[in-house]
Amino acid sequence: MLLVSGCPSYAQVAPPRFKIFQTKDGLELNSVYSIAQGSGGYMWLGSGIGIQRFNGYRFEKWNDGVQPSRAAYDIYEDAEHRIWVSNPGSLYRFQPGSKTYELLTFPAPKNYSYRLEFLKEDQSNIWFYVHNIGFSCYEKESGKLKSLIRFDSVYKHIRNQNQLQSVAVLHNGNFWTINNNDAEPLSINFDGKTLSVKSFQINHWGEIKGMIPVKQGVLVLGTKQTAVCKEGNLDSPLLVLSKNNIPGNHNRWFTYIRTNVKDPNAILFPGNDGIYQFNESTLKLDLYLKSDISENVSRQMVFALSEDANGNIWIGKDVGNGLLLFNPNKSVFKQLNAPPERFSIVYSMCSDPDGNIYAGNFEMGINQFNKEGNWLRHFEIPFTELNQPISPRSIHYVGKNCLLIKSLTGKLFLLHTKSGKVDDITPILPLSTLLNPVSFDGNIEAVSENKWLITKGQHLISLEEKKESSLPPL
Repeated sequence: MLLVSGCPSYAQVAPPRFKIFQTKDGLELNSVYSIAQGSGGYMWLGSGIGIQRFNGYRFEKWNDGVQPSRAAYDIYEDAEHRIWVSNPGSLYRFQPGSKTYELLTFPAPKNYSYRLEFLKEDQSNIWFYVHNIGFSCYEKESGKLKSLIRFDSVYKHIRNQNQLQSVAVLHNGNFWTINNNDAEPLSINFDGKTLSVKSFQINHWGEIKGMIPVKQGVLVLGTKQTAVCKEGNLDSPLLVLSKNNIPGNHNRWFTYIRTNVKDPNAILFPGNDGIYQFNESTLKLDLYLKSDISENVSRQMVFALSEDANGNIWIGKDVGNGLLLFNPNKSVFKQLNAPPERFSIVYSMCSDPDGNIYAGNFEMGINQFNKEGNWLRHFEIPFTELNQPISPRSIHYVGKNCLLIKSLTGKLFLLHTKSGKVDDITPILPLSTLLNPVSFDGNIEAVSENKWLITKGQHLISLEEKKESSLPPL
């Protein structure tokens, strides 16, 4: 944990949270629209001018020089290790190890710049969602793309209005999507052969921005509420997790990942304030990575998420500042805040067996925080040194709810953390050690349960608790 001074004169810069790859590192563009981990540990990256493969050391351009120049919005590696890429208006694939693509003709409406999203692969087909239009698949046996199953074939009022933003692949293999039409919101289910449509009450949800299949059903993200629902049923949520606008009002397409390395129960997705985490085991929804001034990782900016074999989270964004790599196993720094009038430069720290943290401040006593980092209380030290308030240069927990304090000039105090009482025990020090008025470099170290060593200038002082002592007990 990092204690940061509340004094503006001593501002500290937090370490970067991400490793950032940009064109200077080999990226073709600083905007990354799609990410997929392939076999062999390679990471496939899609940008506005095609795809690249990253082997952990360098980025390799993956085409034969005539690859379509439109943005690669989705990448998928199938069971035969072929790489499929979709962009507005085309679908193409690469055979294993080949940099030459095959362009596939897709049965889409004329003059429609469609975007494909890879949904699932089974023994017979690879299924696609054609945004706002319908579903289709690649039939493995025939090697052909099947005709579109169009939404407007069963309901004429569904139009290309960017209202069908997310599709959930249900546990039974069906596809479920939502038409966010305020006049007549529709729930659309597809079983691979037939589309079924029914209306629902949108006033509980606002605009639905994303749906994620979970163990309990489907996690539905609306601008008015986020809840877990039964598959295909929006009217009676099983559990409402939040009434806040978690997904935000942006019209970006929805992306999410299931983490497998660090926590197999976790699902990550971008939302209004950053990247959120839903835990299928605890049913808790938390903010996993909060956007800040240096990096906006909200849904407004994040196009793609992926986890590699080491548990790193790869984040692709559309703002031209590169590809982000977040390592959740590294220490995450947290700022511990106390009331500014009681918080100064932190000179010393220690903790007690309960995990409470004590921070000694320059001329401003000691602050206590609990193990979660929340401020609990402030302890005054009602003594002075060189006509100035005491500065706790070293502090050490010595048991029995007591802190042993050595000040900037070498004075010794006992702080009773239950009562807040402070005893000056400087008189027990040898007279020779008191001749040195400043002891900035002093420290306290425990030798045993009831014995401590204190450095002061050229002196090493042993302090031991004795039951028969008439001095204040340690």
